This record gives sequence, structure tokens and C-alpha cells, in this order.
Amino acid sequence: MNSGIPKLWTAEIISRALTLLGTMYTARVIGVTMYGLVGYVAALTIYLTTFVRFGTDYIIARELSQEKPNANFHQGVFRSSSVFFRSLLALPALACVIVLSLVADTEVVRRLFVASALGIIAVVVPLDAFFQSERKFGYMAAFRIIFNALNLGIVLLWVNSSERAWVIPAASGVATIGTQAFFVLKLRNLFVLPSLRDLWKAALFLGKESLPLLGTMTLLLLIGQFGIVAVRTFCSGKDLGLYVAAFKVTDLANAFVTQIAVVLFPTLVSIWKSDDISRRNEQIVKGITLALPLMYLLLGLMLICGGELFSLLLGSQYSAARSCAVPLAAVLVFRSVSMFYANGLVAEGQQKMLMLIVLCSTSTNLLLTLLFLRFFGYTG
Repeated sequence: MNSGIPKLWTAEIISRALTLLGTMYTARVIGVTMYGLVGYVAALTIYLTTFVRFGTDYIIARELSQEKPNANFHQGVFRSSSVFFRSLLALPALACVIVLSLVADTEVVRRLFVASALGIIAVVVPLDAFFQSERKFGYMAAFRIIFNALNLGIVLLWVNSSERAWVIPAASGVATIGTQAFFVLKLRNLFVLPSLRDLWKAALFLGKESLPLLGTMTLLLLIGQFGIVAVRTFCSGKDLGLYVAAFKVTDLANAFVTQIAVVLFPTLVSIWKSDDISRRNEQIVKGITLALPLMYLLLGLMLICGGELFSLLLGSQYSAARSCAVPLAAVLVFRSVSMFYANGLVAEGQQKMLMLIVLCSTSTNLLLTLLFLRFFGYTG
């Protein structure tokens, strides 16, 4: 934990700084309305990438973190089988992208959907889960820095007008695939070619264990991504751009808290079967102690100088995004606590219980979103 979190935080600072540079550049070059469309297409396609992931990231990390007899061989087979399983799921996801591009209402949206297909292909290999289970947090950090640097380079070279907005999702996909290829070659000895029987067995296991997590991830996405879709439906193009900007900035801050959970999860898995419950609680409390102050800091910044911050980062036309960022930051205060308990449920194999909890909270959120949008506009 003491070495893993600083590595990932350092990588996150560098990566998010690169991402922020890209966001500042593209927000100015393509304009508020086009920026909103990019966020709208991303909000839809992220459901497809979530389907390809199928909640397997947590299950893969959990299974590979456990000590078992003949671990090297079985883990190698499991890694290969997980890639095959996600490859099969990528086929219907890509078909959906094609359909969405065909029914798109404008040529710009069509190109954005086609470019997003690369992002779907990129999530076939669960590299982060492999690194997490091996506690190779230095590799995870290097991967993120290289990806973000490559992504920013492509954006700066190719995005010079609103007509080139389709390069933004394409750059992300190309950067991810290229960086993955480099690291997979370095880790190729960790993969073992599985038999058909092993493939079938692993596919059944991943499908059964991950299905509740797929439901959980899909529901959680509704909280953020449904808001983007709803704002586009009920509000103006400018309002959509402001909401997307607020969502992106607060999501950047949330990424730092997520790194704490990433480092703690393999440790939770390894000690969960221990009779000493205090060890589990100690790990969860450590995570909350680190995460909560960061989210309070974000909320304070949004309350005190949010408008000035958005103007500085994205331009004066985005200063009104503060009105969306404040409630989004307040939500993250609660999420920074709950994610550690959620990880505990997954470590214990209680994916169904987690899905039921998220179902209740998401249902309430969706109803309030639709209600508040009608009365308060995009800030609802």
C-alpha cells in the first residue's frame, strides 16, 4: 500500500494533467456544442465497453490474487481464457456501434460512433486486472502515462477544428491498443494456451460470477451517463456542454480515490478468509481515511472558486459549469466511502448483494434526475 498508492497517484497526476491539457485544447477548438456531442456519444458507447468488460475486472483480479496449488499454470490458463471471453463479448458490442452509426441523425455523430469502435476493441485485454492481481502497480502507472501521452499527441496533431472531433475517441482507442501491445509482449510468459474444456469452464465461471457485477456497473453508469443523455434530451446544446465539462472535471478528481481502492483490493482478497475481522476493517478504514479528505477538498474548491477554476481551465464560456460541479462533488464525498465497502462485498463473493444495493440507489437517482431536470434545467 505504501509504495503502490504513491506510484498510482504520481501516474494519475501526470496522466490527468495530460488529459486536462487535451480537454482544455479540444474544448476551445471544437466549441461548447461539439464538445457536448463528443460527451454524448461517449456516454452511449461506454455502456458497450461496460458490456465487454462484463464486470470481469474485479473477478479476474480476485481470482488471480488468491493463492492456489499449481497457481502459475492455472493463472496462465485463466488469463488467456478471460481474454477469449471478452473477445466474444466484443462482437455484439461492435455490431451495436455499427447500428448506432447508421441511425445517427448527423454525419458528425456517425463519425464519432465509428471512431468509438476502437475503444471497444481496446477493452478486450483486461491488462489493469492482471497488473492489479500481481501487484505490479509500477506497470499500471507506466501504462497510464504512456497511454495518455500517446493520446494527447494524436489529439494535438489531428484535432484542429470541429470537423475533426471524431479523432478524439479514435485517439483514445489507438493509444490504448498500442500501449497494450507493448505490455502484453512483456508479459507473454504469463499466458498459457487453454484447452477447449478450460475455455468453456472459465467462460461459465466468469459469466456466472460477473453477471451481477455487470448489472452493478451498468446501474452505476446510469448515475453519470444517463445524466448526459437526459440533459441532451431536455436542454440546449450549450447546457449539455456545460454539464459534460462539470462531469469530466469531477470525474478526474474521483480517479485519485479509485487508485486507493485498486491498491487495497488484492490485500482485501488475500485476508478475507482470515478469522481476524479486524484486519479487514483496518484496510477499509485506511482507504476511507485517505479518500475522504480528497473529496472534501474538491467540494471546497467547487464551492469557493469553481467558476474561476472552469474559466481558467476551459475558458470563460464554461464558468457556469460550477453550478453542476458542486452537487457532483458532493456525491463523490459519499461515493469515496461506499466504494471500499463495495470492494469488501466483492472480495467476499457477495456480488448479488452489491447489485441490490446499487439498484435501490440508482432507481432513486434516475427518478430525481428526470424530476429535477424539468424544474431546474441542466443543474438538476
